[in-house]
Amino acid sequence: ELAAVSKSRVYCGYVLALLFVIVVQFGHNVSNLFIIIEVLLDFYGKEAEGDPAAEKAVNELRTEAYLSNLLYPFLALFFWGCGLAGTLAIYRRNCRPQWVLVLLEAVFLLQIVVMGCDLGLNQTLTSSADQIEGWQPIFGVSGWVAAIAFYQLPIFLLLFFVPLPFLQTSFITVMGILVNLVIVPLVGNGWVIFSYERIKETLSLFDEDREGPCFDPEYQDLCIQLCQWNASLPALSILFIGLMIIIASFSSSVTSRRNYTTKRLVRVLTMQ
Repeated sequence: ELAAVSKSRVYCGYVLALLFVIVVQFGHNVSNLFIIIEVLLDFYGKEAEGDPAAEKAVNELRTEAYLSNLLYPFLALFFWGCGLAGTLAIYRRNCRPQWVLVLLEAVFLLQIVVMGCDLGLNQTLTSSADQIEGWQPIFGVSGWVAAIAFYQLPIFLLLFFVPLPFLQTSFITVMGILVNLVIVPLVGNGWVIFSYERIKETLSLFDEDREGPCFDPEYQDLCIQLCQWNASLPALSILFIGLMIIIASFSSSVTSRRNYTTKRLVRVLTMQ
């Protein structure tokens, strides 16, 4: 019944997800692609003219740039598009409405797989403080953690809106957090960006002579701890949003069950 009476919310969820993938993920990656192709590779391509080995390396970098920037958004677009098409087919052929929710859960789980692959294979989790790569030029020391909050998390805010039952919503939320904040970062050693030495290295970029108060033995530990705390705020925000999604889903589930019970009771009483 939940799926049958919430068609508009399901359709709206798919449309918003597709818009997010197209506008944010494709928008960001295509702009990166233009920078890589039109600026960096054009510059190195001119330097490589006349050197077959260098020209081959530039061409390989160009192919890799297209693949790394377009593959994962295309996969996300494909999965959400297939989910929308499947939902339309289920509703129009009068199949069991529950399959709509099963399909929606499957699409969310596939999105988590795409996110994990993108984060683990395509992004640089352990960039040193002075490297200009990955998400570090945009988000600084927080790097890939802040990128998850900006680039991946918003699509899961749809869980506040779509009519998934509590257990399915909780499972999707927990899996998303486990894959992107626990499993992939542990395998890729991503949390090294918050280590004592890495924070100290980052601070040294702002004070090359290392004469500021944060390099004074009396204050250094406090400075680094405060930097670690500030850099971890994106991860804490993700955890709190996940908790809010679960609590909101539980509240909605309890209310829906109570309304359903009341509706059945009224129906029974009117039949007597």
